[in-house]
Amino acid sequence: MPANSVDKAARHSSCFYRRMMLALLVCALCLLTGASGEALPSPGFDLLLLVRSYPPGFCSHQHCHTPASSSFTIHGLWPEYKTGGWPQFCGAHTTHQAAGPPTPAQNCLWPSLIGPSPGFWEHEWAKHGTCAAPLLGNRTAFVATVLELHEKYNLDVALGNAGVLPSSSGDYAAEDLQEAVRAAYGAAPLLSCTAGTLVEVWMCLDLELRVMDCPPAVRPGPKCGADVRLPRGAEVPPRCRPFSPPWGAALPGARKGGDGARDGGGGGGDGDDGGEQGDRPSWRVAAVLLLVLALAYVAMYGVQRLMAERVEAEEPLLLVGRGWQQGGRADP
Repeated sequence: MPANSVDKAARHSSCFYRRMMLALLVCALCLLTGASGEALPSPGFDLLLLVRSYPPGFCSHQHCHTPASSSFTIHGLWPEYKTGGWPQFCGAHTTHQAAGPPTPAQNCLWPSLIGPSPGFWEHEWAKHGTCAAPLLGNRTAFVATVLELHEKYNLDVALGNAGVLPSSSGDYAAEDLQEAVRAAYGAAPLLSCTAGTLVEVWMCLDLELRVMDCPPAVRPGPKCGADVRLPRGAEVPPRCRPFSPPWGAALPGARKGGDGARDGGGGGGDGDDGGEQGDRPSWRVAAVLLLVLALAYVAMYGVQRLMAERVEAEEPLLLVGRGWQQGGRADP
């Protein structure tokens, strides 16, 4: 092959590898900067509220159709804006999405205290779950996530470990309840009371399902005063005890090794993997793979250039040894 053709091919190959390497590096950097969540499509809200009811407190001012057990139950998981508002009843076509039969855990941990549970679950999905669907998926995935978050951020366990236990007499400082939850999970919740009795606990979660401090505009109602009553209720029914660890048991993060909601939805300091959602792509993994490919191309390009330089250095000697000169055939 003529020398100018070889040079042209080498330049073309060099240019191709440089462009490919640059493209891969740019893609990897874009994915890495988007891995924080800011570059991902917005689900249409800023955070989630994991709301739990304390049945003895709730039922002290409401007519409940079941005995009020001394164990927190789920009220719901609500999308929220950091400005204090919230979306509701999103996507009419998914409102009446069929639900599978409830599991024993759902029956025990997410009961309606004042009416039939199926109607309560339908309301929570229609009003709040449909708005969380861009982040959490369909109704089945929504219910599974709520149950797993309730277990991961168990309030009975967190309060019990701090010595805050249901009592028929005496009050607790509201700050003690909040600090007990902060010590367990990394952020203080909001408390809601009626006549000084704890009714609900609100925990704010970011879009990777990690506990966070609630924005100032997010407020429960009605708020608690400086002191809070935590009345003792009925015993947890035997059928529900497998799903309700006793007050002060081992923290869920320690028992499960920091497993997040939906196989890795992060949590407040449990040492999990940062909270990639079950069926969402792992942007960090993709970015790392692209960086590895880019480095591989760099290595290939370096080897190619080294070989080309060696060939260029040896080519005159080889040609002269065969009776050829650089400019053409030698005279006999």
